[in-house]
Amino acid sequence: MGLLEKRTGYWDRSGYWGKYIILNGLYILNIALILVMTLSLDYFRLIKYFGGDAAGSFGMLYIPSVMFYLLLGLIGGIWRGRG
Repeated sequence: MGLLEKRTGYWDRSGYWGKYIILNGLYILNIALILVMTLSLDYFRLIKYFGGDAAGSFGMLYIPSVMFYLLLGLIGGIWRGRG
């Protein structure tokens, strides 16, 4: 982001909610790509992802982590707006 930030200064001007949208959007995209890659590797039998204990699967943390960070940022933004 260094070169882009030098040219546009978007990050400095975006404020809390702009940064919240950028960071969470990139995180959601990242988790979606990881999930697609995990399922693709399982499909081609390069890893054994499904077939064991679902509660012990690392993939079970993908979607809840997105919800956790969205909620945490929302609470932080609301709290910051009041303080």
